[in-house]
Amino acid sequence: MSVDSIMALAKQVGESEIIPFFRGCGEYTLIEVEDLLHSLVAALGHPSPAYRERLRIGLLNDIWNQVYGFNQADYLKWLVLERIEHRVRVRGIDDLNQELRVLANLWDAAGLKEDLDEECEAVEDWDNQFLMETYSSQQPSTDAVENTVGRAIYYISHGDMSGTVSAREAVEYFERVV
Repeated sequence: MSVDSIMALAKQVGESEIIPFFRGCGEYTLIEVEDLLHSLVAALGHPSPAYRERLRIGLLNDIWNQVYGFNQADYLKWLVLERIEHRVRVRGIDDLNQELRVLANLWDAAGLKEDLDEECEAVEDWDNQFLMETYSSQQPSTDAVENTVGRAIYYISHGDMSGTVSAREAVEYFERVV
């Protein structure tokens, strides 16, 4: 086993984007990733396209778990974005002012706190009492407003959340309605 052989396997199965993550991995992780990549090579030969794709997705998920691991801050940010997408799609942006403040402050918390178990659980369950008591009184950062309110505004106008409006526009909206 060498990193070069693992990189060649990743290229062979068309998953080059994972290669940069190999550099920080330990020996046992690389052994596991190599085994998973060999399983992926075998899966690509399965006669059923649907089953082949299902195997590919599962094995890639396992590989990403090995090389990237779970990042609680990224998970909380995804929960925030998921909440924004759902609420804006269902209700629009006009009656979400306080909730957007809470979500922006949660975005900030994702970058500041190490242990985010309580926050993740509260957003998963939408524990409104905890979230309002803990996150409704602070003023969120400009970055957090851009990544929450800005994405909500962008979603309303473009139908997806891949972009955001300028920080200034998001802050102006946020100051105007909150």
